[in-house]
Amino acid sequence: MTFKRLDANPPAQSPPATLDSACAQAFIELIAERTGIVLQAHQEQGLAEVVNDACAHFGLAGADAYLTVCKSVTTESAEFGFLVTGVTVGESYFFRDVEQMRFLRERLLPRLIRRRGESGELRLRIWSAGCAMGQEIYSLAIMLTELLPNHGDWTLQLQATDIDTQVLENAMRGEYSEWSIRSMQPAMVDRYFTKSGRTYTLAKPIRDLVDFGYLNLLADEYPSIINGTNSIDLLLCRNVLIYFGQEALQSVYSRFSKCLAPGGILLTGASDPLPDAQCGLTWQADEDIGYLTHMGAPAVTPMSNAAQPMSSTAASHIIASRVSTPSKRRKQPASPPISAVDDYRHIERLIEERKWQEVISKTEQLILTAGPERDLFRMQARAHANLGNLTQARERCETCIHMDSTDAAAYFLLALIEQESGQPKEAESALRKALFLDRMFLEAHYALGMLQIHQARTIEGAKSLHNALRLAERCRPDAELVHMPGTNCGRVVELLRQELSIYEDKQTGIKAVVQTKRNERHTGQE
Repeated sequence: MTFKRLDANPPAQSPPATLDSACAQAFIELIAERTGIVLQAHQEQGLAEVVNDACAHFGLAGADAYLTVCKSVTTESAEFGFLVTGVTVGESYFFRDVEQMRFLRERLLPRLIRRRGESGELRLRIWSAGCAMGQEIYSLAIMLTELLPNHGDWTLQLQATDIDTQVLENAMRGEYSEWSIRSMQPAMVDRYFTKSGRTYTLAKPIRDLVDFGYLNLLADEYPSIINGTNSIDLLLCRNVLIYFGQEALQSVYSRFSKCLAPGGILLTGASDPLPDAQCGLTWQADEDIGYLTHMGAPAVTPMSNAAQPMSSTAASHIIASRVSTPSKRRKQPASPPISAVDDYRHIERLIEERKWQEVISKTEQLILTAGPERDLFRMQARAHANLGNLTQARERCETCIHMDSTDAAAYFLLALIEQESGQPKEAESALRKALFLDRMFLEAHYALGMLQIHQARTIEGAKSLHNALRLAERCRPDAELVHMPGTNCGRVVELLRQELSIYEDKQTGIKAVVQTKRNERHTGQE
């Protein structure tokens, strides 16, 4: 289910919005707890108008009834989403903040392009966090199109996320008013937009460069190779963090520091507060523009000879403190030797903390002392992938598959690496091999669905996401998933429903597919 923006269908002759102080405070506390967004006292009148519109929209008796509903539903629900939309939606436009955009176009992006061109790795990863209607990320897509005449030779991974599913749907359509393009030159507007009445529609080649997805910045789902929030060259989170309370703000900054690739930068708005020193970020200035980057980022660990593909019949050791979706097809590996248990647990903690360089170092030590173990190579592959070292990550995955051709987890990770490398066909092939080996592989169904959707195969993608949803609904809500760290099945159910709500209206026929799948789940059909 999706919800409408507050100005989409306002109730006729609505009475003046009022909200008693106790109820207003309860809404303010609930919003802060769920999203980290802190409202100020002077915003209470605006909050009252949002609550008033929500009551009319959902047919509720009053503010107390709406508060009860918001407390009982998830953060991703339509009712709570309506509230968040109303209190956070701000006006934006293409190429907003002239000085920052000039810095990006004339200094930062050319610098990144030159560095990658010299290395021969023609790949850039950019993430707009809190993207709203998409003007910011689309502005970057236009810039890159103009800076890279041969952009077809590059793997450009432009990711945009928001907590509001309605604005994500609107962003994917790429339809804007004249107000949104007011800072653009007429010639650029003619080049990249088609006008119909008062609506300007962004050219499809530009829209196709960007992947949109739902993400709550307070959630535990990032950084992750699965949702494209790892190894980021440029992270933009402008005029978003100003809404956050101090504790939530520092938590988000700490996560952002782990998302950046070596040399990557975080660009915030001029009014956004700065992070504390312990967040792992440091402030730097480039002439008149300031940005944040890693504080003493370590050098990338080179691949050792121990990681070359080899033949081995050594027993597979696996960390089993968390379990993925159960499957009878999945082999049950032997337990690690008693002497190695503490080392494996230590590596698991490093993975949970996303300390990827330390994961690589520790697994290298174990490979040298305990011998080549498939799961150590898989852990290395995951660490290298999250650091953006795709060649090394692919080699580790191939080593795992060489040691055991039935390793579904290795095929899954290989698929993510191929997708990162701009090889969608190879990624889909690896995902299908993982699903052939384990048809209950929830994360693989999820990844396949998102891959298909990003290729504009929306109906196929919806089917794959519903397969993942069906599996997630069968699991205990608190069961955690190995391949989506920090996420349990209950959370995956919510995420999948959000993704499906974004794409249900994207293409004719999706709603019929969705309803058919829902009927299948209710009737128990496969």
